[in-house]
Amino acid sequence: NDILDVSMIESNQLILYPQYFDVNTVMLELEEYYRFKNANELTIEFVNRYDKELVLYVDIVRFRQIMSNLLSNAMKFTTKGFIRFGYEKDDEEVRFFVADSGIGIEYKHSESIFDHFYKIELQNRKTYRGTGIGLAICKRLVHLLGGKIWLESKPGMGSTFSFTIPYEPSSKNVLKEKDKGETNL
Repeated sequence: NDILDVSMIESNQLILYPQYFDVNTVMLELEEYYRFKNANELTIEFVNRYDKELVLYVDIVRFRQIMSNLLSNAMKFTTKGFIRFGYEKDDEEVRFFVADSGIGIEYKHSESIFDHFYKIELQNRKTYRGTGIGLAICKRLVHLLGGKIWLESKPGMGSTFSFTIPYEPSSKNVLKEKDKGETNL
């Protein structure tokens, strides 16, 4: 599926299907799913929860794909400690993040990590499964959604992957005005 996604993105064949959805609902679903998959007894939590709904108008499938790729990577490279994820909103955009207490990444890899098939060779020789295209897909999808993605990390201190999505205040109360039974959440 990842290779098919890369092919469709690179050939400008990927079609986005934006819809209104409540971000908190998706984030709570992800929290539950990754807690269930948690084999290392990590603390996994959705933080920065807001009492109000945060409604976005983007492709929910692609948004979920970005978050899932980032959370899966955090789980793969974190054997103890925590994974925290959430968002911060301002008038123009929403910044999403996934932070972990994992192995971390050296600064020299911070741009290349988003390239196709890029994998870091670790000195401890531990093999980490994967194709090296999940973060490349995230980068392309975030750009298609009108945002940007970046990494902050230190070896042995964990990583924080962040990305932005434009926010349109006019869509803020759409779910409250609609019958929630008719939405596709």
